[in-house]
Amino acid sequence: MSIYLKEHGIKQDKILIVHMFTEKMLSHKSVLGYYDKVHLLMNLDGHGSPALKVKIYNGIYTKKRAAQFAGGFKFFFREDKPLMTPEQVLGLKPVGRSRIKVIPRYINYQ
Repeated sequence: MSIYLKEHGIKQDKILIVHMFTEKMLSHKSVLGYYDKVHLLMNLDGHGSPALKVKIYNGIYTKKRAAQFAGGFKFFFREDKPLMTPEQVLGLKPVGRSRIKVIPRYINYQ
């Protein structure tokens, strides 16, 4: 993507959003990271209970990985029951016995 931006004279930084349900969906994780003008955001996407979503997010998006890419969290108005509160999404309040450890930089609702 960096090469494409350069070849086409695009000067603005871009965000590449990768939607994922599980960590196993990605291969070649060692090359993930920030590239010139391209900021990578890994967005946790999928249906499930709040506790399951928090468990998967915390497993994928760790403090170590925060240096490689930004973390995101997707919610579904109809499918996610109950819908997590803003305080839970930001890790300010627990979801069951756990809480978000690294605050998502991108939160989207569908």
